[in-house]
Amino acid sequence: MRLKFLLIVLMFYSNSGIAQEDLIDPRDGQVYKTVKIGNQIWMAQNLNYETKDSIFYKEEMLTFMPGKMLPGHFISDSHCYNDSAANCDKYGRLYIWKAAEKACPVGWHLPSKEEFKILLSELNYKDVNQFYKILLPGGRSGFNLMLGGYGHRMSVLTIQQFYLSKGRKAEFWTSSIYKMGRYGFEGYGIEFMSKKVKEKLKIHTFSVEPIYLFSVRCIKN
Repeated sequence: MRLKFLLIVLMFYSNSGIAQEDLIDPRDGQVYKTVKIGNQIWMAQNLNYETKDSIFYKEEMLTFMPGKMLPGHFISDSHCYNDSAANCDKYGRLYIWKAAEKACPVGWHLPSKEEFKILLSELNYKDVNQFYKILLPGGRSGFNLMLGGYGHRMSVLTIQQFYLSKGRKAEFWTSSIYKMGRYGFEGYGIEFMSKKVKEKLKIHTFSVEPIYLFSVRCIKN
Protein backbone atom coordinates (compact mmCIF):
# COMPACT_ATOMS: atom_id res chain seq x y z
CA MET A 1 0.00 0.00 0.00
CA ARG A 2 2.86 2.35 0.86
CA LEU A 3 4.62 1.53 -2.42
CA LYS A 4 1.42 2.19 -4.37
CA PHE A 5 1.06 5.60 -2.68
CA LEU A 6 4.69 6.43 -3.53
CA LEU A 7 4.14 5.55 -7.20
CA ILE A 8 1.06 7.82 -7.36
CA VAL A 9 3.07 10.70 -5.86
CA LEU A 10 5.91 10.17 -8.37
CA MET A 11 3.44 10.13 -11.28
CA PHE A 12 1.90 13.37 -10.04
CA TYR A 13 5.22 15.19 -9.90
CA SER A 14 6.56 13.77 -13.17
CA ASN A 15 4.47 16.29 -15.12
CA SER A 16 4.76 19.14 -12.60
CA GLY A 17 6.97 22.10 -13.45
CA ILE A 18 9.42 23.71 -11.04
CA ALA A 19 9.39 27.51 -11.00
CA GLN A 20 12.77 29.11 -11.73
CA GLU A 21 14.15 32.62 -11.29
CA ASP A 22 12.38 35.31 -13.29
CA LEU A 23 14.03 36.29 -16.56
CA ILE A 24 14.62 40.01 -17.09
CA ASP A 25 15.03 40.79 -20.78
CA PRO A 26 17.96 43.25 -20.91
CA ARG A 27 16.69 44.74 -24.17
CA ASP A 28 13.49 46.27 -22.78
CA GLY A 29 13.39 45.36 -19.09
CA GLN A 30 10.34 43.07 -19.36
CA VAL A 31 10.13 40.31 -16.76
CA TYR A 32 9.09 36.74 -17.61
CA LYS A 33 8.24 33.80 -15.38
CA THR A 34 10.25 30.65 -16.17
CA VAL A 35 9.71 26.99 -15.37
CA LYS A 36 11.75 23.79 -15.46
CA ILE A 37 9.91 20.84 -16.98
CA GLY A 38 12.02 17.70 -17.07
CA ASN A 39 15.49 18.84 -18.17
CA GLN A 40 14.21 21.85 -20.12
CA ILE A 41 13.76 25.40 -18.87
CA TRP A 42 11.00 27.33 -20.66
CA MET A 43 9.57 30.79 -20.47
CA ALA A 44 6.22 30.47 -18.68
CA GLN A 45 4.85 33.38 -20.72
CA ASN A 46 4.76 34.24 -24.42
CA LEU A 47 7.48 36.56 -25.64
CA ASN A 48 6.47 40.23 -25.86
CA TYR A 49 9.62 41.78 -27.31
CA GLU A 50 8.88 44.34 -30.03
CA THR A 51 11.23 43.60 -32.90
CA LYS A 52 12.41 46.66 -34.80
CA ASP A 53 12.94 45.29 -38.30
CA SER A 54 10.80 44.81 -41.37
CA ILE A 55 11.20 42.05 -43.90
CA PHE A 56 11.47 42.99 -47.57
CA TYR A 57 9.74 41.00 -50.30
CA LYS A 58 10.68 41.45 -53.94
CA GLU A 59 7.50 40.88 -55.93
CA GLU A 60 9.20 39.14 -58.84
CA MET A 61 10.82 36.50 -56.63
CA LEU A 62 8.38 36.28 -53.68
CA THR A 63 11.24 35.49 -51.35
CA PHE A 64 13.00 37.11 -48.40
CA MET A 65 15.28 39.97 -49.45
CA PRO A 66 16.24 41.73 -46.20
CA GLY A 67 17.64 45.23 -46.53
CA LYS A 68 17.58 45.55 -50.33
CA MET A 69 15.88 48.59 -51.79
CA LEU A 70 14.12 47.08 -54.77
CA PRO A 71 10.49 47.42 -55.93
CA GLY A 72 8.40 45.35 -53.54
CA HIS A 73 6.94 45.45 -50.05
CA PHE A 74 8.17 45.84 -46.49
CA ILE A 75 6.21 43.75 -43.98
CA SER A 76 6.25 44.51 -40.25
CA ASP A 77 7.64 41.47 -38.52
CA SER A 78 5.66 41.48 -35.25
CA HIS A 79 2.21 42.66 -34.15
CA CYS A 80 -0.26 42.64 -31.29
CA TYR A 81 -3.46 40.65 -31.88
CA ASN A 82 -5.95 43.08 -33.45
CA ASP A 83 -3.20 45.71 -33.09
CA SER A 84 -4.18 46.09 -29.42
CA ALA A 85 -1.45 46.72 -26.83
CA ALA A 86 -3.66 45.05 -24.20
CA ASN A 87 -3.47 41.79 -26.16
CA CYS A 88 0.33 42.03 -26.26
CA ASP A 89 0.36 42.52 -22.49
CA LYS A 90 -1.70 39.38 -21.96
CA TYR A 91 -0.71 37.07 -24.83
CA GLY A 92 2.63 38.40 -26.04
CA ARG A 93 3.40 39.52 -29.58
CA LEU A 94 2.78 37.59 -32.81
CA TYR A 95 5.79 37.19 -35.13
CA ILE A 96 6.52 36.18 -38.68
CA TRP A 97 9.02 33.30 -38.79
CA LYS A 98 12.07 35.37 -39.69
CA ALA A 99 11.49 37.63 -36.69
CA ALA A 100 10.69 34.71 -34.37
CA GLU A 101 13.98 33.08 -35.30
CA LYS A 102 15.96 35.93 -33.70
CA ALA A 103 13.49 37.36 -31.16
CA CYS A 104 14.53 35.47 -28.01
CA PRO A 105 16.96 37.17 -25.59
CA VAL A 106 20.60 36.12 -25.24
CA GLY A 107 20.91 32.72 -23.60
CA TRP A 108 17.53 31.61 -24.95
CA HIS A 109 16.37 30.42 -28.36
CA LEU A 110 13.36 29.55 -30.49
CA PRO A 111 12.66 25.86 -29.75
CA SER A 112 12.83 23.24 -32.46
CA LYS A 113 10.00 20.86 -33.27
CA GLU A 114 11.97 18.16 -31.45
CA GLU A 115 12.25 20.28 -28.29
CA PHE A 116 8.48 20.77 -28.26
CA LYS A 117 8.06 16.99 -28.63
CA ILE A 118 10.30 16.44 -25.59
CA LEU A 119 8.09 18.84 -23.62
CA LEU A 120 4.91 17.00 -24.61
CA SER A 121 6.48 13.64 -23.79
CA GLU A 122 7.60 14.90 -20.38
CA LEU A 123 4.04 16.08 -19.65
CA ASN A 124 2.54 12.70 -20.65
CA TYR A 125 0.42 13.96 -23.54
CA LYS A 126 -1.18 10.51 -23.96
CA ASP A 127 -3.65 11.40 -21.22
CA VAL A 128 -5.50 14.11 -23.19
CA ASN A 129 -8.23 14.49 -20.58
CA GLN A 130 -5.76 15.62 -17.91
CA PHE A 131 -3.46 17.43 -20.33
CA TYR A 132 -5.90 20.32 -20.77
CA LYS A 133 -5.73 21.13 -17.05
CA ILE A 134 -2.00 20.48 -16.75
CA LEU A 135 -0.89 22.81 -19.55
CA LEU A 136 -3.20 25.83 -19.24
CA PRO A 137 -2.71 28.67 -16.68
CA GLY A 138 -2.99 27.32 -13.14
CA GLY A 139 -2.06 23.80 -14.25
CA ARG A 140 0.68 22.00 -12.39
CA SER A 141 3.04 21.97 -15.39
CA GLY A 142 3.66 25.68 -14.86
CA PHE A 143 3.83 26.17 -18.65
CA ASN A 144 0.81 28.52 -18.60
CA LEU A 145 -0.30 28.00 -22.18
CA MET A 146 -1.99 31.17 -23.48
CA LEU A 147 -4.49 30.75 -26.32
CA GLY A 148 -3.48 33.96 -28.05
CA GLY A 149 -4.67 33.19 -31.59
CA TYR A 150 -2.70 34.02 -34.72
CA GLY A 151 -2.54 36.37 -37.68
CA HIS A 152 -1.98 36.06 -41.41
CA ARG A 153 -2.11 37.80 -44.76
CA MET A 154 -3.71 36.49 -47.92
CA SER A 155 -0.39 37.12 -49.71
CA VAL A 156 2.80 39.14 -49.43
CA LEU A 157 1.24 41.69 -51.79
CA THR A 158 -1.25 42.95 -49.22
CA ILE A 159 -0.46 45.03 -46.15
CA GLN A 160 -3.56 44.14 -44.13
CA GLN A 161 -3.41 41.18 -41.77
CA PHE A 162 -6.26 39.19 -40.25
CA TYR A 163 -6.42 37.89 -36.68
CA LEU A 164 -8.18 34.68 -35.68
CA SER A 165 -8.93 32.25 -32.83
CA LYS A 166 -7.91 34.17 -29.70
CA GLY A 167 -9.12 32.16 -26.72
CA ARG A 168 -9.35 29.01 -28.85
CA LYS A 169 -5.90 28.37 -30.30
CA ALA A 170 -2.25 28.93 -29.59
CA GLU A 171 0.10 28.80 -32.57
CA PHE A 172 3.84 28.72 -31.87
CA TRP A 173 6.75 28.94 -34.27
CA THR A 174 9.51 26.35 -34.07
CA SER A 175 13.01 26.80 -35.48
CA SER A 176 12.58 23.74 -37.71
CA ILE A 177 12.30 24.22 -41.48
CA TYR A 178 10.12 21.85 -43.48
CA LYS A 179 11.01 22.56 -47.10
CA MET A 180 11.58 25.29 -49.64
CA GLY A 181 8.32 26.91 -50.74
CA ARG A 182 7.02 29.83 -52.74
CA TYR A 183 8.10 32.33 -50.06
CA GLY A 184 11.58 30.85 -49.69
CA PHE A 185 10.67 28.01 -47.30
CA GLU A 186 7.96 26.62 -45.09
CA GLY A 187 8.52 26.46 -41.34
CA TYR A 188 7.11 24.09 -38.75
CA GLY A 189 4.54 25.43 -36.31
CA ILE A 190 2.85 23.72 -33.40
CA GLU A 191 -0.83 24.27 -32.70
CA PHE A 192 -2.70 23.86 -29.41
CA MET A 193 -6.46 23.99 -29.99
CA SER A 194 -8.86 24.08 -27.06
CA LYS A 195 -11.98 21.93 -27.09
CA LYS A 196 -13.57 23.48 -24.04
CA VAL A 197 -16.75 21.42 -24.19
CA LYS A 198 -14.75 18.25 -23.58
CA GLU A 199 -11.85 19.98 -21.81
CA LYS A 200 -9.30 18.62 -24.26
CA LEU A 201 -6.43 20.04 -26.26
CA LYS A 202 -5.82 18.99 -29.84
CA ILE A 203 -2.12 19.32 -30.62
CA HIS A 204 -0.30 18.88 -33.90
CA THR A 205 2.71 20.16 -35.81
CA PHE A 206 2.35 21.43 -39.36
CA SER A 207 4.26 23.25 -42.10
CA VAL A 208 3.23 26.80 -42.88
CA GLU A 209 4.35 29.80 -44.92
CA PRO A 210 6.59 32.20 -42.96
CA ILE A 211 4.36 35.28 -43.33
CA TYR A 212 1.90 33.93 -40.72
CA LEU A 213 1.98 35.63 -37.31
CA PHE A 214 2.48 33.13 -34.47
CA SER A 215 3.44 33.33 -30.80
CA VAL A 216 6.97 32.64 -29.52
CA ARG A 217 7.82 30.70 -26.38
CA CYS A 218 11.58 30.70 -25.76
CA ILE A 219 13.61 27.86 -24.24
CA LYS A 220 16.91 28.22 -22.39
CA ASN A 221 20.15 27.28 -24.18
